[in-house]
Amino acid sequence: MDRLAVIGDPIDRSLSPVMHNSTLREMGLGDEFVYEKIRVERDELEAFVQGLRDGDYHGANVTIPHKVEVMRYMDRLTDAVEKIGAVNTIYKENGMLVGDNTDHIGFIRSLKDEGVDVEDRHVTVIGAGGAARAIIYALLEGGAESILIANRTRENAVRIMERFDHLETQISVGGLDEVHGDILVNTTPLGMAGELENRSPIPVDRITPNVVAVDIVYDPPKTRFLKAAQKRGCKTVSGIGMLIYQGAVALEKWTGKKVPVDTMKEAVIRKMKDNIALIGFMGTGKSTVGVSLADSLGRDFIEVDELIEEKADKTIEKIFREDGEEHFRTLESEIIQDVCQKEDTVISCGGGVVLDRRNSNSLKKNAYVVLLTASTEEILRRLSEDSSRPLLRCENREERIKELLDDRSELYDDCAHITIDTSDRGIDSIVDEIIRRKEGWS
Repeated sequence: MDRLAVIGDPIDRSLSPVMHNSTLREMGLGDEFVYEKIRVERDELEAFVQGLRDGDYHGANVTIPHKVEVMRYMDRLTDAVEKIGAVNTIYKENGMLVGDNTDHIGFIRSLKDEGVDVEDRHVTVIGAGGAARAIIYALLEGGAESILIANRTRENAVRIMERFDHLETQISVGGLDEVHGDILVNTTPLGMAGELENRSPIPVDRITPNVVAVDIVYDPPKTRFLKAAQKRGCKTVSGIGMLIYQGAVALEKWTGKKVPVDTMKEAVIRKMKDNIALIGFMGTGKSTVGVSLADSLGRDFIEVDELIEEKADKTIEKIFREDGEEHFRTLESEIIQDVCQKEDTVISCGGGVVLDRRNSNSLKKNAYVVLLTASTEEILRRLSEDSSRPLLRCENREERIKELLDDRSELYDDCAHITIDTSDRGIDSIVDEIIRRKEGWS
């Protein structure tokens, strides 16, 4: 199996493994490639590159603090790297290591996804680091009318300005109190989850209403900078799109195949929300397992059926009797759309949630979906004293359960990321397996 990796220091918060491994599986390449994150300190960089050259790895992404230093170990640098002065992707070509930069492509594609065109626009780039160089290169390629580099240290901004030929685009430098233009782009780490999360790269009162505010920070998706811009009526673009598209370009170079970008996006959003949804037939243990799982992970627990009862102000049994199953399914779909906007939550779904494809699609995009199963005999035993199930009001419960399972089995399988049989299993054992398999899947 060929190994791919992202290297940096620190590297623990990287979403690249989730994004790439999910996509490789979707492409049918999960048995050929695996993507890892590796902490590489400065004095270990040369040794890692030598291992890459020797075949330990098929290719690599590079992040802070190695994007500049790694250039010296490459056999060839692309034109983009020569201009940007930083490498974020390494691939092999005719036995040589090629240093490339896909950040600029990711940036432009992410803007286009949101309907933002930089051509003939006046743009302020906040920051003067390696990321700023990639963004400025992208803006020049995209035909921006003017670029202001706003940075705390003027000398650093001047050095970046001098890197680029800008015959058709005016580039200037200024302080953080001088931002203006049609588009504001934060290229600094300010706003990133952790110690910097509550900081904005500029005073929020400097954000002009109705401009486009862009942040290359993707964790959290809505930084303080973007939240402030949104309140002032601005269109906002998070760093998630840039992360996805730069990764897609790199993966195409490593595999030589077209990459399903939507799969990458779903994997990133799902991981960032980090929800877990439990689906399955009644009596498979969704509620019991869900409560214990949420407690183990320190997360909120949501019982979809309880929310439906609250919304209707009546029991599910009464909804079925007075309003019919169709009305119940409508309420269920509305609740599913709401709960899928949650983060860090364990969601226990009703047995028929998969009957509406929209529910399945929302769950798959926004949660790690676990299908709990049990034998018909076990389900019968667990529900033997439960008379509240409207769909099991019949003479032959066993036949009815088999009939419903036959109708839903393919829908369950299509929605789930993993399946766990809960028959003859303790709750702790089931919870441990979910946590273990989720970590391996990510």
